[in-house]
Amino acid sequence: MYFIKFVLVFLTSILVSCGGSSGSGGSNNQSTDGIWSGYANFSNGNSTEILAIISGGEFIMVDSESDIYLSGSLEIRGRNISAARVNQYEIDGGFIMYMQLDGVVYSKSRIMADFIDVDTGGRVSINLDYLNEMDEPMSYSDLSGSWYYQGNDGTYREQSIDENGAFEIFDNGCIYSGKLTIPNNRQVIFTTEFTVSGSSWCKRGFYTGVGAYDYEADPLELFAVGVNDEFSKTLSFLKIND
Repeated sequence: MYFIKFVLVFLTSILVSCGGSSGSGGSNNQSTDGIWSGYANFSNGNSTEILAIISGGEFIMVDSESDIYLSGSLEIRGRNISAARVNQYEIDGGFIMYMQLDGVVYSKSRIMADFIDVDTGGRVSINLDYLNEMDEPMSYSDLSGSWYYQGNDGTYREQSIDENGAFEIFDNGCIYSGKLTIPNNRQVIFTTEFTVSGSSWCKRGFYTGVGAYDYEADPLELFAVGVNDEFSKTLSFLKIND
């Protein structure tokens, strides 16, 4: 469970305008769906850890050192993958810039790709390995019930997710209303969409993204990352013991 533990520790210390999903359809196309971890390697010889959740071609990646999310929609042709627009965001912050992606994928094994700066042509290479341990069954009963949601001020408050994955969160004047959807009940990954409304300081708007469920954590944990053209937002939960 390295990915989820890393991301949750990282986020608490501080999944694009997603567009249409290309998915991994086509019998000759490799699959990118899953959770991946590895490194981004820069031209100056430096590298940083990078971790990714991919579902239906839509992805969220987190760079552990630069405090950024990367989000986009993959086109998959055989082993070749590309994304015409990869948005970069501050974590729980604003849009920074966009890049392109070009590379190859080997299902449940390896992704090798380059992020390309559209202005300068500069490249950052990534190498990601598939985390097989994340291929575990998940159902809506795992997601539903009472949780502690981590608010904007870092405080956990009791909230609930219903038996269909729907939620409505009230957090210091902000309202997050949406749904978690399980696209593949053999992986601990879900997609999400939610609307942020409320006070003027809330990053209001419609968000889409992906998330993951940590079935081994004690207490149980889940998180989702949603993005739009302007902002990124993380939803982080701890399970209330029955």
